[in-house]
Amino acid sequence: YDDWYLPSKDELNLMYTNLHLNGYGSFDVSSGSYYWSSTEFEDQNSYDTNGFEAAWLQSFDDGSQNTYDVGVKSFENSVRAIRNF
Repeated sequence: YDDWYLPSKDELNLMYTNLHLNGYGSFDVSSGSYYWSSTEFEDQNSYDTNGFEAAWLQSFDDGSQNTYDVGVKSFENSVRAIRNF
């Protein structure tokens, strides 16, 4: 299949609200576990990333979305690809 893609931060938040909170999806909910989104951080200059680019992340532990500290693209985080249907 060639229709898999990395979800946006809004699509990940929908997955948190509609799947995870209803007991579906087997998401990693350990503290500090985040899932990458395809949404890049809009304003790279608003905080110090030490020259690294950042993207938005979704926590399935508490539902928060973050970019700073954990969203630097060289960091390791989980991914959850989704398909068009």
